[in-house]
Amino acid sequence: MKELKEIKPMSLAKICGLLGLVYGLVEDVLILLLPSDWSAYGYLIFLAFPLVYALMSFLSGLLGAILYNLLAKKVGGVKFNLK
Repeated sequence: MKELKEIKPMSLAKICGLLGLVYGLVEDVLILLLPSDWSAYGYLIFLAFPLVYALMSFLSGLLGAILYNLLAKKVGGVKFNLK
């Protein structure tokens, strides 16, 4: 049984930020495919979704890793098996 004792905050933040960017791009594609009134906002919305999702996901990953590290020191980390 292994225990995850620490997460490097910047490492998790970068991955979360990239996942948020991908999610925002997927949402852009869905907005373009579905009939909606979003076209009135033009490129601003098209650029904003991926960037906002990337930024918010980055910050969430950073904060999540910091909180995990603080709590893992007090109560122990997540235990798992590697097979």
